[in-house]
Amino acid sequence: MAVKIEGVSELTLQVQDLDASEQWYTENLGLPVAGRQPEEGFVWLKAGEWTRLGLWLPGERQHGDRPGAHVHFAMRVARADIPVLATELRGKGLAVEGPVHHDGKASSIYIKDPDGHLIEFFDYEPQKDQPERDEQQGESSK
Repeated sequence: MAVKIEGVSELTLQVQDLDASEQWYTENLGLPVAGRQPEEGFVWLKAGEWTRLGLWLPGERQHGDRPGAHVHFAMRVARADIPVLATELRGKGLAVEGPVHHDGKASSIYIKDPDGHLIEFFDYEPQKDQPERDEQQGESSK
């Protein structure tokens, strides 16, 4: 492919109460508001340097967008922060599942927002998931 995908730019979630969802994400996860258009039925939150999380009320949007079902979404956190975040979220009264260990390479914890969306906090490090490639590059540079 000629163009490298750099990451996820935005993700939108359908919510039932825009104000309550905005408050939940800002207070519990510390995501700052990047833009508000409540008259249009949505709020954008900043989730990392390049990613926006959209909270949208039900209804048709631009480009014929319609709500759909999904399994979950994940936010990247540092490995050392997984237990710290779990403790902090539990301290806010949230039910935290995990940590769940994935093949010894990564760990996750999970919570649900007020609309039932499953949120994963994941310490996945993709560079550690390609040992053969790293070994080959090391050999070819000798």
